[in-house]
Amino acid sequence: MAFFTPSCLISEIRGSVGDQTFSRNAHGNIVKQKLVQTVTSTVPQLERRATMAAAVLQWQQFSEATRNLWKVASMDYTTVDSLGVRHRLPPYNFFLSCYLTYSLYGVGSPSPDVSFLNYPVLQSIELYTAGSNVRAAAVFSAGYSNATVLVYLTDDKPISINSINPSWLRFATQGASTFDLDITIKSRWPTLFGHAYPDSPTRKAWIGYRFAHTDSGVSSKIYWYPFITSERGYIFQT
Repeated sequence: MAFFTPSCLISEIRGSVGDQTFSRNAHGNIVKQKLVQTVTSTVPQLERRATMAAAVLQWQQFSEATRNLWKVASMDYTTVDSLGVRHRLPPYNFFLSCYLTYSLYGVGSPSPDVSFLNYPVLQSIELYTAGSNVRAAAVFSAGYSNATVLVYLTDDKPISINSINPSWLRFATQGASTFDLDITIKSRWPTLFGHAYPDSPTRKAWIGYRFAHTDSGVSSKIYWYPFITSERGYIFQT
């Protein structure tokens, strides 16, 4: 892995050129060998492909009036790319993004009404033992409305790994817009990852939270936090 210092000619660089990928972590800009994704057909992948196909079909069946509603909605929402630049998605892409998120907790098609007060703020996460299980209790700020909390987990990795690959994330559960969300972790592990929870001081995993507008599926980025699988207690506290 090579590190480089930005100059007056290049201040930010992202993406891949040839077999090299440019990215950034807490230590600065880095160049590493491009990760070649393998095409597999796991159950979650097949489910997401089917959901994507359903979203495309839904858009094709929309009336012109409904498409215009999504056009108006997309104008009020921006997304941030890897360089931190804000963009407005075309109505079609905006709808697909909302549909994919909405499908994790809703039934049918999302609404183009994207009005909401604000996303909640994650205040703390605590890991604790409950009988034979391990649980994660998250507390969120008050004062928000119409939000759904989406929870993700990653498989366990060696403790030496400090950066997360987004492809590791698996959707675990969702909760209503309450001020706290308590989920089981240990019992979910075999279903999500196909093996028992490691419960080891040499293994690390991440838990992630994302907030979605309940009606439209417009969502925040995923906020994820690491934990050693054998440790209990707070892993994040504002």
